[in-house]
Amino acid sequence: MRRFSIFKVLLLSLMAFFCVLGLMYASLFKKKFHEEHLLNNPADPKSTNFQGYRTTSAEQFFIILNVVAITNGSTRSVLMSNYGVRPQRYMLSENSDFTGASWQDMPSTRVVQFFIGAVLGPHTIYGKLKIRDDEYQYTKNIITNTAYVPRYFVATNGNDNNSGMTIYDPVRSVQCAINKASHYFYTEILIGEGNYSPNAGLVNISAAGSINGIVLSNSKNIALLGGYNLSFSSATGVTMLKGESSRILYGENVSNVFISNIQFTTGESTIGGGIFISNAVAFRITNATVSGCYGPQGAGAAFIFLTNCNISGAFINNLFTPSDPAAYNARGCGVYLGFSTNCTLSGSIGSNFSRVHNAYNFGGGLYLDNTVDTIVDSVIRKNCNTIWWTGSNSSGGGVYVNRGSNITLNGAITENMSTAASSSTHGQPFICSGGGVYITNASHVTVNGIVSSNAVSASDTHGTHVVYSYGGGIACFNSTSIVLNTNILSNAGLANTTSLAGYAYGGGIYYEGTIPVISGTVINNIPDNLYPPYFNICYFAINSNARTTLDTNVAIYIEASNLQVMMLSTNSTFADASWEPIVSVKPWTFLTNGTAPEAMTIYAKFSNTALGYCTEIILDKITIGQNNFYIATSGSDTNDGAAPSAPLHSVQKAIDMCGSNATIYISQGTYTPGNGLSNISIAGSANGLVITNMKNINLLGGYDLAFSAATGVTTLNGQNSRVLYGENLSNIFISNFQFTTGNAAVGAGIFISNATLLRTTNITVTGCYGPQGGGAAFIFLTNSSIAGSFINNTFTPSDPAAYNAWGCGVYLGYSTNCTLSGSISSNFSRVHNAYNFGGGLYLDNTIGTTVDSVIKKNRNTIWWTGLNSSGGGVYVNRGSNITLNGAITENMSTAASSSTHGQPFICSGGGVYITNASYVTVNAIVSSNTVFASDTHGAHVVYSYGGGIACYNSTSIVLNTNILSNAALTNTSSLAGYANGGGIYYEGAIPAVFGTVSNNMPNNLYPP
Repeated sequence: MRRFSIFKVLLLSLMAFFCVLGLMYASLFKKKFHEEHLLNNPADPKSTNFQGYRTTSAEQFFIILNVVAITNGSTRSVLMSNYGVRPQRYMLSENSDFTGASWQDMPSTRVVQFFIGAVLGPHTIYGKLKIRDDEYQYTKNIITNTAYVPRYFVATNGNDNNSGMTIYDPVRSVQCAINKASHYFYTEILIGEGNYSPNAGLVNISAAGSINGIVLSNSKNIALLGGYNLSFSSATGVTMLKGESSRILYGENVSNVFISNIQFTTGESTIGGGIFISNAVAFRITNATVSGCYGPQGAGAAFIFLTNCNISGAFINNLFTPSDPAAYNARGCGVYLGFSTNCTLSGSIGSNFSRVHNAYNFGGGLYLDNTVDTIVDSVIRKNCNTIWWTGSNSSGGGVYVNRGSNITLNGAITENMSTAASSSTHGQPFICSGGGVYITNASHVTVNGIVSSNAVSASDTHGTHVVYSYGGGIACFNSTSIVLNTNILSNAGLANTTSLAGYAYGGGIYYEGTIPVISGTVINNIPDNLYPPYFNICYFAINSNARTTLDTNVAIYIEASNLQVMMLSTNSTFADASWEPIVSVKPWTFLTNGTAPEAMTIYAKFSNTALGYCTEIILDKITIGQNNFYIATSGSDTNDGAAPSAPLHSVQKAIDMCGSNATIYISQGTYTPGNGLSNISIAGSANGLVITNMKNINLLGGYDLAFSAATGVTTLNGQNSRVLYGENLSNIFISNFQFTTGNAAVGAGIFISNATLLRTTNITVTGCYGPQGGGAAFIFLTNSSIAGSFINNTFTPSDPAAYNAWGCGVYLGYSTNCTLSGSISSNFSRVHNAYNFGGGLYLDNTIGTTVDSVIKKNRNTIWWTGLNSSGGGVYVNRGSNITLNGAITENMSTAASSSTHGQPFICSGGGVYITNASYVTVNAIVSSNTVFASDTHGAHVVYSYGGGIACYNSTSIVLNTNILSNAALTNTSSLAGYANGGGIYYEGAIPAVFGTVSNNMPNNLYPP
């Protein structure tokens, strides 16, 4: 027994020993397992993938995206976005015990929806987030349309010394109520019936160069509600705001502003006589009337840079009729809506009238300027725009659509007119187009409203004018995807002249370019329903200058819609020609013996083989005379410049002599104003060279004195005037020049507007100075190619006044299917208390643009008090189908304070800044770019976003490149500094990234 007891004790001791040993081993094994497997846990501090906070850290939270819609009671649907480590699941409830709630999968967008109860007042949302097996709980308090909404009351018997917060002590002026309302998140201002005028309810405030009765700047969540009776119990009366020759309402940088039941009258300003609103989101007007207002642009109202806005009202009897015979261009006498996205215009636009002298007059009722996703539900009736005395161009009596896309015109467009009437013997031609609707350079425009009884009428009783009337109902120029889903009835194109020619075409529809799609009835229009009848032809000779060397080949460019075959000949009888298929470029041999007459006309026939109709035209005229001009520093303007031995001295002299279809050879050397260049005043600037209304011109520099080879340098020195100004050009080729020391507000070295097939090669633009396109500015280009170096251009005003700057190297705007290649580097702009965009390149509303340039060491900065500095290398504003190739490196957007003023600094997109654009592809390497906001006074909040690329409110952005070693930096002594997205920063849709994004600081991508 004793032996057994000893054995038992030993056995138990041995078992205990092994148990302890096993537990120690298990503990060591577990520790080792955790050490090996926790490396993949982003919420564990021991992990190599640790993201800086634990699962249950306060960094894990929701924000509410639609606070405004909840607080003003317009929705019960709460949209919430999660930040922090992405959870797998979530649970939301208004009950702290989560009664009735269940776990839901977190979507990839991290945006979830939750419906709150219908009870007004404060609500608390409870939530749980699950990351693996952990839970994180939070609460979020919101307020939904509480019983108390701050209100201010304005009445004609009020006093601005009152509080304005009850019906018993209203204030007198609307501005006083607006100023008081700025203290609240959401405010209603109730305005009593009666008249409000300057010094009697309105305050004359100077803003944007005009006197304004009311100013709404940087305002949000405000409602201006008029028409209330004296007891403010109902809005059954009339509130009339009378500008008495000052603008009535000015608003800038506003959000969620609502205006209702107000009449605006007798306002006056150069833009937006009654109402001017700029940079607004969710701006709404209903039951408003704007009448009797005056001004050249948006006499009734002007709205610019709007997003998601709704304008509903009557814009009637506004006018612009200057008696001064000076030239005033006019746009949108009723309403001007420009550069806006996703907006709706409804109500009526009627009986607006504008008349100008020797100028343009566009959009008697409505002018839509570069708008996207626009719906017009207005009745547009009895509007008229006219030109008189010497005249120019009157278009779009009802509606003028300039550029833009996805535009729908509903409602009725009827009894509108574009007219011209001469009361002088000056001989300039009159052109009237689009009595109802005028569409130019736009795409995807749909007209659903009936278009009837509109007219274009050009009249000359002196017999000294040639007059043109195009498109009594609708005129469409250079636009695509135009759908006329309506009836076009009883419109007229009229031309009346006593002796010179009068031309009237397309009483119903006139088009140039792509034929519109017509789905309705087009009848009873005079002189014809549709012109041209089912076809259109575009043509020109590409290399007609080769005729000067008796080259036997001429390349003819042809575009002919709805036509299949053509016949070309130098004989009007076509005796030596035969039918052949149409090709876009036809290399045509019209001489085989190497000789040519001094002038030659080419004739053409085009035919539709299916429908059987045929048209004959004179295709082009090629002159075999003096098509070569020679310029030299040693030349003389007494020569004819026809031979290298007798060159001209002035480049402008050759341009004035050659007309079109010519080549100008310029020898090496330097040309300056008064010494080879001429100071010609155009568009407010002096210009060394002016090329306007020309086609088929070659401007070739760098030639030696014998004009045998282009081996030297031809320098055009503006000496602080703009160097080259060009407008209305076709097939212009510029090669081997250096443009320097230009100075102008737009395009200091080169400014070219409205050009097709413009080509430059081997040009350098350097040392030029100006705020927009300091090196060069190109506007309204089509099918053009710009190759050259744009380097060391600047804009650095010492005057502390605010000068905005765009594209110090190159500005390319409102252009289609263009290519930019070469280099854009070392351009520098610095402004004070203003915007500074695109230190190297600014692309503004371009479509189908390819940039093959190396963009390097450009910099834009703001200083003193500052605002916004963006796009050190490239700034892309709106536009679509844009490709950036080459390299974008060592560019900077910076801000540096030298004052104690407290405005914030914002720097974005050191390499590339993209905003409100679509289908932008970046193939260029983006490296070593920087955004840096610095304040050593401690008086500024500073922001730096997107050292490499910053992308805002844009879609279909593809970054098919490496984004390396970029930085977003801030430096501030006391106030906050925020830096995010050293490589890429985005707001809105996340870009598609296919390259390597590494070594950027403080992070590669934000939000992650």
